[in-house]
Amino acid sequence: MALAALDGRFGMVNHSRRELVGRGATDLRTMDMAQVVHHADLDAVQSATATVLAGEAPSASLEQRFRRADGRSVWTRSTIT
Repeated sequence: MALAALDGRFGMVNHSRRELVGRGATDLRTMDMAQVVHHADLDAVQSATATVLAGEAPSASLEQRFRRADGRSVWTRSTIT
């Protein structure tokens, strides 16, 4: 789980998410979602986020890839609320 501000910057990231993306808490606090979401999935993530923020849906769920610190990509199912 990760909590992000409206500008996409990470506030809190739990251990499982840190392990998933291969980064530490301090590192992630200096980053935003656009820096860890795979570039090919960024538009879909931003669109889903906009839908939720506009109140058009209470949540959105999608499959997406995260870019790990080691350069590998990892597929996930994410829910935005």
